[in-house]
Amino acid sequence: SSWLRVLANHEVPRVSGARSSSSYPAEQAPSFTLRASFDPRDVEESQFFAALATDPLLLRADAWSYFDHPSYRATRIGLPLLAWIIAGGQEARAIWVYQLLCWLLSALLVWVVASWLEHEGHSPWWAASLALSAGVVSSSFSSLPDAGACTLMALALAIERRASGMTSPLLALSALVKETQLISSAAVAASDARDRRYWRAALHLAVPVVLVAAWRVYLSTRPGFGELSTNDNFGVPFAWVAEKLDAPLDLLEVVGLIGLALSFLAAVSLVPSFPKWTAATFAYVGFAAVALFLTRMVYVPNWYNYCRTLLPLPVLAVVLAERERVFWRRWLLRSVSLAWAALGVVIAYWWAAGLAAVLLLAWLVYRRAPSRPSLSGRAAV
Repeated sequence: SSWLRVLANHEVPRVSGARSSSSYPAEQAPSFTLRASFDPRDVEESQFFAALATDPLLLRADAWSYFDHPSYRATRIGLPLLAWIIAGGQEARAIWVYQLLCWLLSALLVWVVASWLEHEGHSPWWAASLALSAGVVSSSFSSLPDAGACTLMALALAIERRASGMTSPLLALSALVKETQLISSAAVAASDARDRRYWRAALHLAVPVVLVAAWRVYLSTRPGFGELSTNDNFGVPFAWVAEKLDAPLDLLEVVGLIGLALSFLAAVSLVPSFPKWTAATFAYVGFAAVALFLTRMVYVPNWYNYCRTLLPLPVLAVVLAERERVFWRRWLLRSVSLAWAALGVVIAYWWAAGLAAVLLLAWLVYRRAPSRPSLSGRAAV
């Protein structure tokens, strides 16, 4: 794949017409190979993040030439910048670190949600469905930051009731990884404001917004990154449906559309319980509401885009289902995570089979382990 070429040869695509690496002075020459031109349709999205990892501050004058939509791609600076820092500014090493961070945070997502459930006195095994969730599988295989952003979101929401000083930094980092995570910041702030904790609400919303805005201001100072772009991702709700249904639907699309329908139905089912909403509930409904305004750019090509964009929904549904006391609503929320897991199984059945074997072994070990104290006495988050 083109991503493996990046790792093997440090090859990053460039827009036609930009200067080649041979035109750099020796002391400024980047340590990766630059292609003379590229067609965005032939480039994996992960290669744009590879380019960011080698120059996260966009100091090269032609940094814009590594992206199809420079300002849109560079907004998601979180993981590439972290990889560059961990790699000590070494470009070739930063690409490898970025890849490892994607895999590590994808794996940690399951552990974070399982720990969250266990802390609240629920079975942690419901989090296992996230290991197969389509968005996690797609993010892991494509080396994209979506799963990493959800891991940071889940960790922030899991600790927000403990008055931890880490909530705001985690929300800010998740928003820098993917800007749509500002929804989770707004959700935490809404929950705090409803409980009349106005100072905390202001802090949880202001820190992520200010950092994302500061990065946007910095981008406006870099050549080629000044124009704000949403990549035409937002528009009239459901305007894409007719075009989607006109095209032949394979098994992947059928399962994906079922996941979409269940996700929206679950959001509607939560509305009557508004007085009891927690930050996680605010976040779920917020992400579902934003998903209504996504356009054909997300939904029509195939499942690949929308299963990652909507990944927060199955992640939050796992926790909300176990909190729910109404039987039908609990299983509706469970069906959200199970449907997206079913799509993940169809996407990568061989990966699913191997993971199922590992989970079975872990379950057998768990069953044979000495009994542990009941979790029912632990405080809910």
